[in-house]
Amino acid sequence: MTIKKNKIIISSIVIILIVAPIIGYVVESNNGFKIPNSTPIFSDRKLVMGIFPRRNSVKTIRMFKPIAKHLSKHIGMNVEIETEKDFSTFWNNVKLKKYDIVHYNQLHYILSNKAQGYSIILKNHEFGSAYLRPIIAVREDSEIKTINDLKNKTIHFGGGRLAMVSHVANRVAIREHGIDDNDYNWSYAKNPPAAAHSAFNLTADAAGLGNAVLLFPEIKNSLHNHKFLTVYSGPKMPHLPWAVSDKISDDLAIKIQFALMSLNESDEGVKILGNASLTNLAVATDKEYDVVREIYQKYKKYNKLNK
Repeated sequence: MTIKKNKIIISSIVIILIVAPIIGYVVESNNGFKIPNSTPIFSDRKLVMGIFPRRNSVKTIRMFKPIAKHLSKHIGMNVEIETEKDFSTFWNNVKLKKYDIVHYNQLHYILSNKAQGYSIILKNHEFGSAYLRPIIAVREDSEIKTINDLKNKTIHFGGGRLAMVSHVANRVAIREHGIDDNDYNWSYAKNPPAAAHSAFNLTADAAGLGNAVLLFPEIKNSLHNHKFLTVYSGPKMPHLPWAVSDKISDDLAIKIQFALMSLNESDEGVKILGNASLTNLAVATDKEYDVVREIYQKYKKYNKLNK
């Protein structure tokens, strides 16, 4: 597959030839993509769409199943949605290239792009933003007021070792503020909402999250007149990516991208996106994720120093 550089252009040819609400976007590989057939013929081939368990698995399936159904209709192929109960099992599936289409975090993407040949096609917009920031949050009545107050405290990082925003970026930030791994207690929560709940319920002093988590309805509705205080907010990084396997042809990759982006252009599509807590889906390039690669290199360096 030649989509790796993900050169996204706006093409007048597409405007002329593609009569659909997705007008205006095209991905061009080094050799040039072909214009996809705008009238798909239904195929017996099945595609598997993997969605990472940022929330619990039951809720994840419920939120994203309408997107898979929309995609099936628009590309003329059965698209089955799958997730797992934890990040590590999901990541093992990515390494095994179980997913033809995958929605996961930024670190998952840069690692699977290099090792498994996955190529980025889109990224999320959530709550009106195409970016996420790592944050460390505490209850507003906590004695912790800044990141420097985390010594000898307990922090839960949402999602596990490869949770880029909730864990990796926040661990780097804590270290860069002069706090070593041995200076505080830390562990992983099953997912980011679980980390937020642990801080709210005082089973942890603080939670490592992405800033969007505090806007999740299940978090906002559970605060019972309490509020979270953000004691650290880090640099922004591109939002959660969508990628395709190198088993997917260039033509099909474009069809998938077009079909998903068409959700932005209709009332029904916006409703489907809203069901997944998305504002819209936007084009994305590999280069945008260089900032993620830089942070991950720092994380690996600090881990070596601590061994």
